[in-house]
Amino acid sequence: MNPFDLKLLTILIIAIAIYRFSRMIYNKYIATPIAPIDSSPKKSFSQGAAKRYVKKIPDLAYYAVRSAKKQFDINLDYSKDSIHRLDDLLDQINHHYHEGNIPQAELNTIIPYWAAYLGQTVIKTNSTLHLKWSFTPDKKNNPIYAIIIAENKTIHPFHIIEKRIVSKNHKPIYDVI
Repeated sequence: MNPFDLKLLTILIIAIAIYRFSRMIYNKYIATPIAPIDSSPKKSFSQGAAKRYVKKIPDLAYYAVRSAKKQFDINLDYSKDSIHRLDDLLDQINHHYHEGNIPQAELNTIIPYWAAYLGQTVIKTNSTLHLKWSFTPDKKNNPIYAIIIAENKTIHPFHIIEKRIVSKNHKPIYDVI
């Protein structure tokens, strides 16, 4: 082997090592997935953790839009009409869930995305009301995320989506909200 080939081989080995190291760092520290709702604090209600989760909700909604297009070929655009398309998408998920194709653990990871999209759509289509996400602790001290429409009207997108997917006899989302 001539000296030029040896230098080239050494450079190639170093480049591969640098590439693998940079991928490991990227996967460990940068490409961490957004935690689903199940990762919200369970032991005690923390306003700080709940506020941080509320800040992630627009990102969850964005991922729902991308997922709808990629996996279901459905365009979601935060309009009132898109709630009908979301309902069609949830029909498919409901069907797969009742066939046993979606385990409960996976269901707990997909509900936050569609709930975030539903909530963000409600907020964006009612911009004059200046709606926003809120949270309160339940009996077990877990945060419940909701959108307060009026003094006596609150929408719970996470519960609406879960009920829509799990229930065999369900109402369309646009009839519920």
